[in-house]
Amino acid sequence: MADQERRCDVSIVMPLYNCEKTVEKAICSALSQTVSNIEIIVVDDCSKDQSAAVVERIAAKDGRVKLIKLPENLGVGGARKKALENVSGEFMTLLDADDWYLPDRIEHLLQAAKNLNADIVCDNLYLFDHALGRIVGKTEYGWKNKIRPLGGREVFDLDNAFCRHHLGTTQPIIRTSFIRKNNITYDTTYRCGEDFLFLSELILSGAKSYIIPYTGYVYIHRISPSARTVAPNSTADHGYEGILKSCDHLLEKYGNKMTKVERDALKKRKNSIIYWTIYNYDFLPSIHRKDYRKIFTLIRKYPFLWAIKFYTVRNRIQNLLMINSKNNVKYMQICSNICN
Repeated sequence: MADQERRCDVSIVMPLYNCEKTVEKAICSALSQTVSNIEIIVVDDCSKDQSAAVVERIAAKDGRVKLIKLPENLGVGGARKKALENVSGEFMTLLDADDWYLPDRIEHLLQAAKNLNADIVCDNLYLFDHALGRIVGKTEYGWKNKIRPLGGREVFDLDNAFCRHHLGTTQPIIRTSFIRKNNITYDTTYRCGEDFLFLSELILSGAKSYIIPYTGYVYIHRISPSARTVAPNSTADHGYEGILKSCDHLLEKYGNKMTKVERDALKKRKNSIIYWTIYNYDFLPSIHRKDYRKIFTLIRKYPFLWAIKFYTVRNRIQNLLMINSKNNVKYMQICSNICN
């Protein structure tokens, strides 16, 4: 455990893998926060490029940046777990090496946590389209202009596979003492969905949690809303198997503690993942092969498969409307102000 005499306000955890072109901007956005009593713990997960060298250069100039090099590749969950063992802040939060903060993000989250006596505070995300090179929209996880309490039901409902934007991508501020008191950390066996599992375990362990009506995190959308291409630094896949496994883990470990409403919401989330799995790996390939017998069998067993196609078309239309929204002038200004 980190030396408590060196406690800072917030520890920012950053897993790093092959992000030599983006990590400097990410760290710059953290160092430029209006709250200066922070530390940035970067864990290099055996990058094959010059990512670690970039961080070393920055750390030589600013002692708030600390670099840990892993001897073997553990994945993002393993990197975050290692960082968590070394945080000294009263709170911790996350920043991916290709994303950015707005300059007042930590101040907003820290003040909200103190005002609400909260263990967890989530904000919304600005969505950056790598194909267009600009912010094209933002999430709306909470209530407009109101603080929203966040319990098990809300977590599972907001990360259902049929949600347009999943809560699992949020990077909340979390009280470090609550994490350690409840002995919760990242499960290194998960290469996808580990952040959502971590958040779920904290909330199901009784963390006092909220979503505030503020947006301070710029998130590189894994799939470009405009071009439908994968972001250059994205290493994640759909990870359906891991996500299903995490649902079973939560039901087994916390099922007796959950309310019926929470259990039903989690089971609904699990079923939504099952439908997406079947749609992507069985239904669509059967359509491409014109295997009508298989198509008919799948529809009989899973009658809502056709609804996923309507859902994807709806999402595409909503994304196009978002990209051409009147708010884009404001979004472009936000983007240009970060780390210029």
